[in-house]
Amino acid sequence: MRAMTVPVVLALSGRGATVGRLIATSLGVPLWARAEGDAGGDHTFADASAFVRRVRAEGRPVVAVCASGMLHDLMGGPMPGMVSGVVAVSHDGTVVTQLQGMSEGLAERVGLALSGAGAGRHPDGDPRHWLEDPPEGWTLGTPALAAPVRARLMAGGLARIDGDEAIRADWLADLPAASPPDEGLRDVVGIEATTMPPVDGVLTYHPQRFALGICCAGDCPPAELEAQVRQMLEDSETAPGAVKAILTDAGSCRAAAVVALADRLRLPLRVCAEPYAGDPADRRAVAVASPSPVAGRAAISQTAALFGAGSRARLGLPTVSADLFACALAVAPDAIAGLRGRPA
Repeated sequence: MRAMTVPVVLALSGRGATVGRLIATSLGVPLWARAEGDAGGDHTFADASAFVRRVRAEGRPVVAVCASGMLHDLMGGPMPGMVSGVVAVSHDGTVVTQLQGMSEGLAERVGLALSGAGAGRHPDGDPRHWLEDPPEGWTLGTPALAAPVRARLMAGGLARIDGDEAIRADWLADLPAASPPDEGLRDVVGIEATTMPPVDGVLTYHPQRFALGICCAGDCPPAELEAQVRQMLEDSETAPGAVKAILTDAGSCRAAAVVALADRLRLPLRVCAEPYAGDPADRRAVAVASPSPVAGRAAISQTAALFGAGSRARLGLPTVSADLFACALAVAPDAIAGLRGRPA
């Protein structure tokens, strides 16, 4: 392979480490992984989106072990005139999707590497062991139910995947699936994939499609901000687990109410910054979501939310605005890939 056509192989989580290593070894290249992750890469990167965009700008093919929708978000959409291949591989190695370019049959070479090794499965060889470890961009809304559900499936139970996000939960496709004739004859376990709050007793996974933007005064009462945010999530029927992060401006991130909210919701707190220097939309977002006597809190919270959810996001419910704070919710069409902005 010519120097500029050597592909970059990356795994975004530990679940993709086995498949990523197999592909990298077959192609004779190192495996890249997140610096803070558990994929055990030969080299690491801090920000997945910035890394993928830089590699593509260099004209190099990309093979990423992650959902195809997530890779689409990471690379910021197609690049006109770009011929180098972009390939997404599912965590179990059973699905290879070419998103762009030809690149000397890269997808075919990846597929041959996986089929030749008979690999691409969970290290334990059984997808039922994935239940407590959803892929990046998803959260487990009912962690106490994962072990009991796994036990039922291991005992011969069958899975029925329901919910408004079931079509996106392709990583659950390898579970032993129930069909209508099985109802009443076999132990059928219902599993929900949804952005809505979990139903009691149902194993539930949430795609992280939402970002919460907040602009807040330093003396805002924490209880008041939390109550309004929880009401916003309730009104939009959005589970906290479907929210990727809280995004703020540089001043709001130090407010006690915002810090307490992030802790209570167990969400990352990020500041609108400019990690993607080549993206004009991001630069505009950073400019708006900065303390200014002109931009009001509502505008700042909206722009922060859109910044956190990515370029294809839209605002959800009307922005909640009070004397000491404003909060907005943005929704992306797919699970949000990676955390945007800088840590608070």
